[in-house]
Amino acid sequence: MNRWRREEHPSRIFTADPWPCVVCHAVPAAYVEPGQAVKRVLIANRGEIAARILRACRAAGLEAVAVYSTADRDAPYLSQADRAVCIGPPAAAQSYLLVEHPVTEMVTGTDLVLEQLRVAAGEPLPFTSQSIVHRGHAIEWRINAEDPERGFLPAPGRLIRWSPPPQGPRLRVDTFVRAGQTVTPYYDSMLAKLIVHGDSRAEALERSAAALDAFVVEGVSTTIGFQRAMIDHRDFIDGRAHTRWIEGQGAGGRRVTATGGPVAPRCLAHPCRFTMRGVGPGPRFRASS
Repeated sequence: MNRWRREEHPSRIFTADPWPCVVCHAVPAAYVEPGQAVKRVLIANRGEIAARILRACRAAGLEAVAVYSTADRDAPYLSQADRAVCIGPPAAAQSYLLVEHPVTEMVTGTDLVLEQLRVAAGEPLPFTSQSIVHRGHAIEWRINAEDPERGFLPAPGRLIRWSPPPQGPRLRVDTFVRAGQTVTPYYDSMLAKLIVHGDSRAEALERSAAALDAFVVEGVSTTIGFQRAMIDHRDFIDGRAHTRWIEGQGAGGRRVTATGGPVAPRCLAHPCRFTMRGVGPGPRFRASS
């Protein structure tokens, strides 16, 4: 039985220009309405990923609300949703939340997931694109269970220790893992997203270094050590990193060579044994409390 219905709303979700990213993975996500018991799932995905989530919702007896752009108004997966909410006329690439949406949230002070939930509930947005003010600089680090020394191959295993840095107004950690959990090879390797904010890029980098140093991880290899070394790389400091930059360091960053001791010794499973070509004289961002 076809149970879905379309809902049009004049409000438009605020979107920011895509942020440059050094390493990208496609990460499916479903945003769940808050509450003691999950009854409704907001699906902000497209295509086959959305269809798979919708099938899972149906099997679990959950109401599924799919948000879509006008570019996807005829997409087959919408017919599987209990409700379908149009979130605006822009092109599809500009209408859905990116995995980097916490960066936008940090610099605008806007909870984009909460606003999508409100749109799904039929409420108008409390702001316009013109009223959004960007403040400072934010960086998102994807903490993956991958081994940089093996070309970033997935590194499944059991998390013996897992302790992210403490969160605050300018430091956010989005994660679902905990100590004792097994990281499987069957799904995306991301363990957490670390998002930091500063009044300037230099301040955001300094806070990033301190936060990466504060991670305590044991049991699986992670990208933390490699990311900590990136912060000291001249290209990254000067903003010359790009989506092919790691390939320029060699396959899997293999021009990164072992030298003088760990930069982030508390990352027990994968201490930072790396230094990169291009790390030379210049500003070094000291870890601060």
